[in-house]
Amino acid sequence: MEKEVIRNYHRKEFYNEILFESENFIVIPSLGSLVEGWLLIVPRHEYLSLLCINNDSLLNELVELSNFVGELMVKEFGCVTMFEHGATHPNSTIGCGVDFAHLHLVPINFDLLQGVEKFFNLSYEWRKVSGLKDAIGTLEKGLEYLFQKDNLGNSVITQSENIQSQLFRKVIAYYLETPEKYDWKKFYEMDNVSKTISRFKKYYSEVKL
Repeated sequence: MEKEVIRNYHRKEFYNEILFESENFIVIPSLGSLVEGWLLIVPRHEYLSLLCINNDSLLNELVELSNFVGELMVKEFGCVTMFEHGATHPNSTIGCGVDFAHLHLVPINFDLLQGVEKFFNLSYEWRKVSGLKDAIGTLEKGLEYLFQKDNLGNSVITQSENIQSQLFRKVIAYYLETPEKYDWKKFYEMDNVSKTISRFKKYYSEVKL
């Protein structure tokens, strides 16, 4: 379902609503939104993960767009966390069933790194980076990864051969005390999607960023 949303964002289903856009990226609400305000930044052209965008101009555009949307999210909700489950090959477990790059922006202030250890007893070696572009530039090719920029603006990455599917979604679901709802393929959370569209549509402009 979400793969169809990403590939066919021009269709008229309400959950494909383009809320913001730049020349090479769009911003849409996320199916499976566990909270109101959950957004995805998706490239217009197909990339397996953000790691595959090996172009400074595109990465600068992505960073600019993510900063713009992040500022709006802070204005609306008071917080924002960004993350990516970075796949390195098609049909990867970490890709959550979507072989198409997408960056999550979620209005939460949970400590996802602590949650990974607290709820799943997993310990990863997190490396501090200056931001998304730096993270992508320093990742080792061929090894799956997690990227997170927290509510305070701190960015980290980790790479491992043992990363669970939808791990950060699982952590968020546990913090919300609805652990069974982590799987977007089973719980579309359309009410939150509708609220997200209403919340951000007032900012939408036809002028590209």
